[in-house]
Amino acid sequence: MTERPPFDPTRLSLLPSPRYEDDDVIKRRGKETVLVVDDDATVRMMIKRSLVRADFQVLEAGDGEVALQLLDTKEVDLVLLDVRMPGIDGIELCTEIRRRWDSLRLPVIFITGLSDREARVWCKAVGGDEFLTKPMDETELLIRVENLLRLHRYHQRIVDHNEYLEDMIHQRTEVIRVALHEVERREANLQSVLEETIGRLAAALEHRQVGFVHQVDRIGHYAGMLASKAGLTAAQVEEIRVATGLHDAGMVAVPREIVLKPGPLDEEERFTVCRHADLGRWILGSSDATLLQTAATIAWTHHERFDGSGYPRGLVGEEIPMVGRIAAVADVFDALTTKRPWREAMSVDEAVKTMQSELGSALDPELLGHFLDSLDEVVGIMQRFADRSVD
Repeated sequence: MTERPPFDPTRLSLLPSPRYEDDDVIKRRGKETVLVVDDDATVRMMIKRSLVRADFQVLEAGDGEVALQLLDTKEVDLVLLDVRMPGIDGIELCTEIRRRWDSLRLPVIFITGLSDREARVWCKAVGGDEFLTKPMDETELLIRVENLLRLHRYHQRIVDHNEYLEDMIHQRTEVIRVALHEVERREANLQSVLEETIGRLAAALEHRQVGFVHQVDRIGHYAGMLASKAGLTAAQVEEIRVATGLHDAGMVAVPREIVLKPGPLDEEERFTVCRHADLGRWILGSSDATLLQTAATIAWTHHERFDGSGYPRGLVGEEIPMVGRIAAVADVFDALTTKRPWREAMSVDEAVKTMQSELGSALDPELLGHFLDSLDEVVGIMQRFADRSVD
């Protein structure tokens, strides 16, 4: 049988100690510092000798005031503290230590007399972690110091790891924030391009029909204003403003001679025109873009009437989507106040009377009320986006 080497208490590797699953990450990282506080120089010398042999760095203090100065200026990992000292004694010093550091950050071992039971009670009450009795056994001293410092290392490991995680979270959050900002920028750019494309297509469509531009912007702003008065969100208002520009997208399939016919339409021509609502939904509705989905709904429902007299499905009241009811009011007013091949444009007053009398039951009464209450804004939009003939 292999003979064991003689036991040397100063060699910490030979001391019995618990094993941890992650023991390799809490082993010493260089020399640890122990502050020895005792008014007896002989005791300090004996303790220091044992600790230095065990590869600890040792600081000494003969009283509490010097100890506090060292704690304020040096990095200390553990304090060995005598109870009975002149001036600031061990109880007072430990009380001050615990006001600044907890046991895991700075453990304290009290040095007490064997029969000093009252002092032991006070030491525990003010936050002492361990006790050593005089005269001290070197092996017990090193075991107590090592056990407490092991907990101290493990605690520091957790602190360091938490700081690392916080730093990583901060870095990752910043990366995500920048990425989201870039996504938002690109989405905004794509939205802008989509809106501009819609505007240009709608303007081209309107020019094909009546030979004018700006009507699309005008109807869109009427609808946006009305959506705002109805209490919709800013995002919904903007979406309706842009999407309303494509309300007559299906008219692209209606022959131009029908669109510009100066007289009444016959039954077949009327049927062809009425089909444009379904065609508009078919053209726009296959897209996954929310804006085009809204445009498809408007194209399909803006000719429905609140009293059920509209087309293509004869919806009644709130069966008609809100966006369709809003676009209907805007489209009717714009149609009445715009010159057509078969009639001259009405004045604002004439258009208002017509909407109140002939179309009073066909348009959503609440939305019509909001629109007529905002005639100053309506006229401003009308003047800002007046028709401009294009050769």
